[in-house]
Amino acid sequence: MNSVPTLHTERCTLSAIAQSDIPVLRQILDDAETKRFLPELCEEFSTTESLQQFIASFDKYLLHDEGILWGIRKEDMLIGFIAIMDISSNPTLFYAMHPYYRNNGYMKECLKRTLHFLKKNDTIKNLQTEVFIDNFISRCLLNNVGFNLQMIENQKTYYQYY
Repeated sequence: MNSVPTLHTERCTLSAIAQSDIPVLRQILDDAETKRFLPELCEEFSTTESLQQFIASFDKYLLHDEGILWGIRKEDMLIGFIAIMDISSNPTLFYAMHPYYRNNGYMKECLKRTLHFLKKNDTIKNLQTEVFIDNFISRCLLNNVGFNLQMIENQKTYYQYY
C-alpha cells in the first residue's frame, strides 16, 4: 500500500494521521484512562518528538505493507485512532479514543468498518489484540465486532479475529 485508504462510516471518516494531528494525539495519550489501559504506548510516545516518530514509523510500515495507522475523524476533527502493525508476521490491533468522544459507539462503528475493509481486500487472515482484564469496555467492544477470546493470562485478555 502506498497510502492509507480513506474509509467512511455513518458518522466518521478514517484517514491518514498527519503531523498536524499531534496535539490531539497528545491529548488522547495524556488521558488517565488511556494511560491506564495502554501504558506501554503512552510511555513510549510521551513527547511531541516521539509522536512525530510514531507517525513516521507507520508511514514506513505502510510502504512495506507492515502496518497502517488510521485517524478517526468526525467533521474533520481527529477523535481517535486505529492501528495495525506486524501485518505479515503477527497482525496486531490497538486503538484509542479521545475522552470527549467515548461511549458514543464511534470506535465500534470504525472497527467494524476497518475489519470489513481488511476482510474484503484480503489484507490479513487473522488479527490479534490484548486488553487488560479490567478494561470491560474494550472487552465488550471486541466481542461485539467479532473477536474471540483466546486466553486470559497475567491480568490481560487475548483476542483473535479470523
